Amino acid sequence: MSPRLPLIFIFDMDATLIGDRVPYSKAQGLRRHLQQSCLTGKVTLDIPLCKKPLDKRFYDAEEIDDRFFRPFLKEALTSIKTMTQGDAEFFIFTAGAYVYGIEMVNIIEKKIGITFNRPMLSYDNLSLNAVNNQYEKSILLNFDTYIKSLIGRYPALKNPANVEIVKQGRIIFLDDSNWTEEASRSKFIHNISYDFCPIFDPLADIPVAIRAQPIVKEMLASSLSQLSGKYFIEPEEPMPIEQRNMLYHVFMADLYRMAIDKQAKAEKDMFFFHFIKAIKPYINNKLPFSDKTVPKICAYLKKKEVLAS
Repeated sequence: MSPRLPLIFIFDMDATLIGDRVPYSKAQGLRRHLQQSCLTGKVTLDIPLCKKPLDKRFYDAEEIDDRFFRPFLKEALTSIKTMTQGDAEFFIFTAGAYVYGIEMVNIIEKKIGITFNRPMLSYDNLSLNAVNNQYEKSILLNFDTYIKSLIGRYPALKNPANVEIVKQGRIIFLDDSNWTEEASRSKFIHNISYDFCPIFDPLADIPVAIRAQPIVKEMLASSLSQLSGKYFIEPEEPMPIEQRNMLYHVFMADLYRMAIDKQAKAEKDMFFFHFIKAIKPYINNKLPFSDKTVPKICAYLKKKEVLAS
């Protein structure tokens, strides 16, 4: 009888599992800066935000659009768990900072009802390529980290021969960026990026008179925005509210217009739908992700136009 061994799936986060999270983190940072300015007495603003304890979160989960999560993500991971009788193990390896990433992992888990294994690897786990001086994601250099985290549930991993089986054909890495080191490329699927970009005004519920105050305008001017490079900043010269509102809505309409093609493409994304079909013929093999099968999986995905060039 074959020993019970894990099938390890390692996912990049941004543009692989989710869309562009920067607008959400920037929006939350802007509100936190405004709130902190109130709480430290730098400015007095009569708004609900300034009457609450400091919100230290990097994201407001309640404002995240359902389309932010890649289509078929939940269905794909659920299907993988079913096909492997629960022996599929999911990890995340992001090139971003750990504190931002781990909070987003918790949001993803709550949204799709599936848990990712810890540890989550991040920027701190990148390796430096001495030849081209570029940082890379190495699956092989971090392989022992994954094994150590799983050995309690898979006692067979105490045998080095079984660990070698996992390394040879029971581990796969998905990423939209070409950051993977050369030695790990035989276990790499270069998926197309998922570019959903949320468009919203993080201060929509703050009165115009407050938005027009110098400290608020300064914060808005210095904050990165979704697509235009800045948030709507209240006009310098006094004007009728109707004229101001017209300028505001034109500004927001321009943002939506710039994003419309990205959003339409994101909503039609089929990567995970095809990924499941690509791996299904091999997933119950002893070595489903061997050096022979990964090229076949990639060929299928390329034919479906969901593999990055």
